[in-house]
Amino acid sequence: MSFANHQQPAAWFVACGTFLRWLGIYIFVIEILSGLTSFAPEYYAEMSWDAMIGVCVSVVATGMEFLIAQLRKLPASSLQKRHHLNQYVLRILLVLTLVDYGIAKIANIQFGNEYAVLDSPLYDVDGFQLCWRFFDYSYAYKLFIGCSQLIGALLLVNRRTVISGCFILLPVMANVAFVNFTHTRIVTFTSTFDLLMILYLIATDFDRLSAVFITNKSAPENKSLAIIPYAIFNRKAFKITSAVLLVLYIVGAIVDNINAKAERNHSHLFKGAFHIKSLTSTSPTHLWRKIYLENYGRAVIKDENGESIWSFIEIDEQKQNIQVSFEDSTYEGFEGQYVIQADSTIVIHAFNKTDTFNMEWHRFLR
Repeated sequence: MSFANHQQPAAWFVACGTFLRWLGIYIFVIEILSGLTSFAPEYYAEMSWDAMIGVCVSVVATGMEFLIAQLRKLPASSLQKRHHLNQYVLRILLVLTLVDYGIAKIANIQFGNEYAVLDSPLYDVDGFQLCWRFFDYSYAYKLFIGCSQLIGALLLVNRRTVISGCFILLPVMANVAFVNFTHTRIVTFTSTFDLLMILYLIATDFDRLSAVFITNKSAPENKSLAIIPYAIFNRKAFKITSAVLLVLYIVGAIVDNINAKAERNHSHLFKGAFHIKSLTSTSPTHLWRKIYLENYGRAVIKDENGESIWSFIEIDEQKQNIQVSFEDSTYEGFEGQYVIQADSTIVIHAFNKTDTFNMEWHRFLR
């Protein structure tokens, strides 16, 4: 009888699953709080002290759960029920995470570099930017990864297809976690956690997998569907509610990504890299040479020394009005009118309290 026996799982194995369950809940709650308040840990997704807080909380919660079960002298079936609960929660957490990631890739939202990075020499590009450019180079590659994540996540919804979903997700998420450590240095903690959840779910079917791949014996029957769940999981109302919430979540993820893509691509005419030419002003201090118009109205202006000046641009296409503001308060924003010529050159006549500008933006990178 192995540690993953569905009728009598080893206590240490259930404890590992319980730890992952509490850690997943912690990360899920922090992700929600991070969008609502500034008090949430900022670097919980990295291998940082913020992430270690989650580890400590999960260790304490796991110990308390087992201590309470011991004090209450719960029957042996309670361990099996918690084993089922661990699998259920981990599956749901993976579904919520990977459905969103998969749809973002299919919608062509994830990956990509800013134009200022694309115009940089290769030796100036760091690992994150290089990796993101590689992933963004081919939409077919993004579609393959996105579909793998989406299909694998949806297979986790049903207990009969959990292992199939895990085998689809394992190489994809192992690659993601490895690249995060070697190149991007971002979300290292959460990507490792996603991989650990997948490995744990695979380990729950250790008996059958070892028979097929190790001992070369006939695979025993999968007893996972015979696990005694908590009563609420067997109620029809719970199953219907869960199905409806899942559909709503997927629809919401699709709508969010469509809206994000529309917002990011609000004006194709004002996206790209431009040379600034014929710049005249009443002040000789504006020695700007290039401007990179990024997503969401952000822009980077490069001066003759190669220094970057971050700014924000608002466009009114009906009135052909442009308004530019700067992150650095030492620069004064300006507003005025623009005209787009047949060759996509943007001619701007603008002013502020102390200066008047005339310039042409010539596109060289779209």
